[in-house]
Amino acid sequence: MQFTTPVKELKPRGYTFQKLYASDYITYRKEFGEYTSYTIWLWKKGRELEINSWYGYTENIVNFYRDNLEAYKEKNKTMTKPLDYMVLELHRDTGEVRLRNTDRYIDVKFGNDEDAKQEYSRWREVFLDFDLFDQVIKEVKYLTK
Repeated sequence: MQFTTPVKELKPRGYTFQKLYASDYITYRKEFGEYTSYTIWLWKKGRELEINSWYGYTENIVNFYRDNLEAYKEKNKTMTKPLDYMVLELHRDTGEVRLRNTDRYIDVKFGNDEDAKQEYSRWREVFLDFDLFDQVIKEVKYLTK
Protein backbone atom coordinates (compact mmCIF):
# COMPACT_ATOMS: atom_id res chain seq x y z
CA MET A 1 0.00 0.00 0.00
CA GLN A 2 1.45 3.37 -0.95
CA PHE A 3 0.77 6.85 0.36
CA THR A 4 0.36 9.84 -1.94
CA THR A 5 0.24 12.68 0.59
CA PRO A 6 3.20 15.09 0.28
CA VAL A 7 5.82 14.49 2.97
CA LYS A 8 5.65 18.16 4.07
CA GLU A 9 2.05 17.54 5.27
CA LEU A 10 3.01 14.73 7.65
CA LYS A 11 4.49 16.61 10.64
CA PRO A 12 1.48 18.97 10.94
CA ARG A 13 -0.75 15.86 10.99
CA GLY A 14 1.10 14.50 14.03
CA TYR A 15 3.68 12.25 12.39
CA THR A 16 7.09 11.79 14.01
CA PHE A 17 10.19 11.78 11.80
CA GLN A 18 12.64 8.92 12.31
CA LYS A 19 15.81 8.03 10.46
CA LEU A 20 16.84 4.39 10.70
CA TYR A 21 20.60 4.55 10.33
CA ALA A 22 21.34 0.88 9.67
CA SER A 23 19.90 1.14 6.17
CA ASP A 24 19.57 4.92 6.03
CA TYR A 25 15.77 4.71 5.78
CA ILE A 26 13.60 7.72 6.49
CA THR A 27 10.24 7.00 8.12
CA TYR A 28 7.35 8.87 9.65
CA ARG A 29 5.06 7.30 12.20
CA LYS A 30 1.83 8.17 13.95
CA GLU A 31 0.33 6.24 16.84
CA PHE A 32 -3.35 5.74 17.56
CA GLY A 33 -4.63 4.54 20.93
CA GLU A 34 -3.14 3.95 24.31
CA TYR A 35 -3.82 0.38 25.47
CA THR A 36 -4.82 -1.13 22.16
CA SER A 37 -2.71 0.68 19.66
CA TYR A 38 -1.98 0.94 15.98
CA THR A 39 1.02 2.64 14.43
CA ILE A 40 1.02 3.89 10.87
CA TRP A 41 4.53 3.72 9.42
CA LEU A 42 5.31 5.69 6.28
CA TRP A 43 8.53 4.74 4.52
CA LYS A 44 9.75 7.62 2.37
CA LYS A 45 11.65 5.28 0.04
CA GLY A 46 9.01 3.58 -2.05
CA ARG A 47 6.28 5.68 -0.35
CA GLU A 48 5.09 2.56 1.49
CA LEU A 49 2.37 2.66 4.12
CA GLU A 50 2.40 -0.02 6.80
CA ILE A 51 0.26 -0.49 9.92
CA ASN A 52 1.90 -2.09 12.95
CA SER A 53 4.10 -4.91 11.68
CA TRP A 54 1.72 -6.19 9.00
CA TYR A 55 4.35 -5.38 6.36
CA GLY A 56 3.17 -6.06 2.82
CA TYR A 57 -0.15 -7.39 4.11
CA THR A 58 -1.46 -4.06 5.40
CA GLU A 59 -3.58 -3.56 2.30
CA ASN A 60 -5.09 -7.05 2.67
CA ILE A 61 -6.23 -6.31 6.23
CA VAL A 62 -7.53 -2.82 5.42
CA ASN A 63 -9.50 -4.15 2.44
CA PHE A 64 -10.93 -7.08 4.41
CA TYR A 65 -12.05 -4.70 7.16
CA ARG A 66 -13.66 -2.29 4.69
CA ASP A 67 -15.35 -5.09 2.72
CA ASN A 68 -16.71 -7.04 5.71
CA LEU A 69 -17.39 -4.48 8.44
CA GLU A 70 -21.07 -3.80 7.74
CA ALA A 71 -22.02 -7.48 7.37
CA TYR A 72 -20.05 -8.31 10.54
CA LYS A 73 -21.78 -5.55 12.53
CA GLU A 74 -25.18 -6.64 11.20
CA LYS A 75 -24.59 -10.24 12.30
CA ASN A 76 -23.17 -8.94 15.56
CA LYS A 77 -26.47 -7.19 16.40
CA THR A 78 -28.08 -10.57 17.07
CA MET A 79 -25.71 -11.23 19.99
CA THR A 80 -26.76 -10.61 23.58
CA LYS A 81 -23.80 -8.28 24.06
CA PRO A 82 -22.57 -7.03 20.66
CA LEU A 83 -18.83 -6.92 20.19
CA ASP A 84 -16.99 -3.67 19.55
CA TYR A 85 -14.08 -5.39 17.85
CA MET A 86 -13.20 -7.90 15.14
CA VAL A 87 -10.55 -10.61 15.40
CA LEU A 88 -8.92 -11.64 12.15
CA GLU A 89 -6.33 -14.22 11.22
CA LEU A 90 -3.53 -13.34 8.81
CA HIS A 91 -1.63 -16.16 7.09
CA ARG A 92 2.06 -15.47 7.58
CA ASP A 93 3.08 -16.76 4.14
CA THR A 94 0.23 -15.94 1.75
CA GLY A 95 -1.33 -12.83 3.29
CA GLU A 96 -4.78 -14.43 3.27
CA VAL A 97 -7.10 -12.75 5.77
CA ARG A 98 -10.11 -14.38 7.43
CA LEU A 99 -12.31 -13.94 10.47
CA ARG A 100 -11.12 -15.97 13.41
CA ASN A 101 -13.28 -19.03 13.99
CA THR A 102 -13.45 -19.29 17.78
CA ASP A 103 -14.45 -22.97 17.75
CA ARG A 104 -11.50 -23.91 15.52
CA TYR A 105 -9.18 -21.79 17.67
CA ILE A 106 -10.26 -23.57 20.88
CA ASP A 107 -10.07 -27.05 19.26
CA VAL A 108 -6.53 -26.42 18.02
CA LYS A 109 -5.29 -24.56 21.09
CA PHE A 110 -6.46 -27.16 23.59
CA GLY A 111 -6.59 -30.29 21.39
CA ASN A 112 -3.97 -32.95 20.73
CA ASP A 113 -3.80 -32.76 16.92
CA GLU A 114 -0.18 -31.74 16.23
CA ASP A 115 -0.76 -31.30 12.48
CA ALA A 116 -3.61 -28.88 13.19
CA LYS A 117 -1.42 -26.98 15.66
CA GLN A 118 1.37 -26.71 13.10
CA GLU A 119 -1.04 -25.45 10.42
CA TYR A 120 -2.64 -22.99 12.84
CA SER A 121 0.79 -21.62 13.84
CA ARG A 122 1.05 -20.21 10.29
CA TRP A 123 -1.77 -17.80 11.12
CA ARG A 124 -1.29 -14.59 13.08
CA GLU A 125 -4.07 -12.98 15.11
CA VAL A 126 -5.02 -9.40 14.25
CA PHE A 127 -7.26 -7.54 16.70
CA LEU A 128 -9.27 -4.59 15.33
CA ASP A 129 -11.06 -2.27 17.76
CA PHE A 130 -13.88 -0.63 15.77
CA ASP A 131 -13.64 2.91 17.17
CA LEU A 132 -9.86 3.07 17.09
CA PHE A 133 -9.35 1.27 13.79
CA ASP A 134 -11.97 3.50 12.15
CA GLN A 135 -9.67 6.44 12.99
CA VAL A 136 -6.78 4.57 11.35
CA ILE A 137 -8.90 3.83 8.27
CA LYS A 138 -9.85 7.52 8.03
CA GLU A 139 -6.15 8.45 8.15
CA VAL A 140 -5.24 5.80 5.55
CA LYS A 141 -7.95 7.19 3.28
CA TYR A 142 -6.41 10.67 3.62
CA LEU A 143 -2.89 9.38 2.99
CA THR A 144 -3.82 7.37 -0.09
CA LYS A 145 -6.27 9.79 -1.75
